[in-house]
Order: sequence, then structure tokens, then C-alpha cells
Amino acid sequence: MTNGWVVLEALATLGATVVLMAGAVVAAFYGRKANPAVEAEPTVRPDGSVVLAVRVSIGAPGVRSIRMAKTPGHTPTITVTEVLDGEGGLHDGEEYKEQPFAGVGIDESDEIVSGGETVAKTTLFTLAAPTPDLVGWFVTFFVDVPKRWRRWPRQMHWWSWAADTFVKRS
Repeated sequence: MTNGWVVLEALATLGATVVLMAGAVVAAFYGRKANPAVEAEPTVRPDGSVVLAVRVSIGAPGVRSIRMAKTPGHTPTITVTEVLDGEGGLHDGEEYKEQPFAGVGIDESDEIVSGGETVAKTTLFTLAAPTPDLVGWFVTFFVDVPKRWRRWPRQMHWWSWAADTFVKRS
């Protein structure tokens, strides 16, 4: 009878270990997640041009920090695209791009967002006076983060996220 309990306790210990390891794997993958967000508000200036205030934020919900890239083509970028209503329906107009965290000192060793924190930044876009066919602006925030353990064979791999919103012409 005693041997049966020993076997049962050994199996319970093994099961608990497997569940603990599975939880660690899930936490590691969850820790690689980023939560980008974007909001925008237009203000019409007296000369008819528009200032679009775009507020972006990125959060690291897990226990790991997010190291944003400085590599060309992979820096965090806001894209504002005019949406025009013309013949054949809606189509893209002028496109504006800005790097909201430029000058903050982003490089491969800087931890911009620590685990459990959110960093926010507001960027102003000065846009031309709206044309009659302008419906609004589509605003997108792109973020790339290098995968820390996938740097072989000499090629960087990336986690990529995006958040977007539509701002109606006022």
C-alpha cells in the first residue's frame, strides 16, 4: 500500500513540473508581445491647413522589456495617408511619415519600454488645406522589435506590430 502512494506522489510531482514548464513557455512568448496604440485629432488653422496631433503609445504587457530597432526600415514609424473620394470610390492621396521616437536614443542596447510599462509620444503633422474630395486621414503606427535569439545566419528577424485609426475630416 505504501508503494502505491509513493508512485502516486511521484506522478503528481511529475505532472506539476510539466504544468510549471508549460506556464514558463507561455509566459516567455507572452512577454514578447507589444501593445501599440494610436489616436489622432485634427485642428484646422486660420489659413485652412490642418495640424494633426497624433499620439502613439507602446506597452510591454509581459515581464520582458521591448527594445525597438534603429535599423533603417525598422524604426517605429507613423504614417498618415489622405483618404480621397473620387471616381471609382475611395483611394489614397498624399502620404506623410514621421519617426516619433527619433532623437530619444534608440539603439539595440536601450530598453525603451520595460515590462509592464507603456511609453507615449505625441507628434504633430502639418497637412495641406483639405480638398473637397478629402474624406479624412488613415493613421498607422508601425513597430518592429528584433527577435533576440534569432540572429543566425547573420540576418535579423523581427516581431512586427501595427495600430491604426481613421480620422474624419472636421
